[in-house]
Amino acid sequence: MNELLSMRAYVKVVEVGSFAEAARQIGTAKSVVTTRVNQLEAFLQIQLLHRSTRKLTMTDTGLDYYQRCIRLLSDFDEARLAVSSIEWELTGTFRVSCISSFASTYLSNDICNFRLEHPDLNIELQVHDRFCDPV
Repeated sequence: MNELLSMRAYVKVVEVGSFAEAARQIGTAKSVVTTRVNQLEAFLQIQLLHRSTRKLTMTDTGLDYYQRCIRLLSDFDEARLAVSSIEWELTGTFRVSCISSFASTYLSNDICNFRLEHPDLNIELQVHDRFCDPV
């Protein structure tokens, strides 16, 4: 059992009030969401939800667990974003168009250093002695 995925499934079920709708929003089958919540209840050895054919309600323990899950998942997502934003790298294409005298005087060393710092970035340098429309 992946406890994190099961917690996310449980939170989504509680938020939307339905296993079927939770599955639709997560992008998986209803049986997968049901299995994850059932595994979570078995792992914790508590009942989180009261299920009937018409209604889905949380137990008191389920409410407490839901509130704690919200905080934990929020902290987890923030930690992941914080780490991923620290180690970002430029990718794609960077286009530069300028006259040759400007490129040789001001840009040549800077573009070389910039390329070394960002190896996944493609640099297209257009050097000419005519007017160029940047669009």
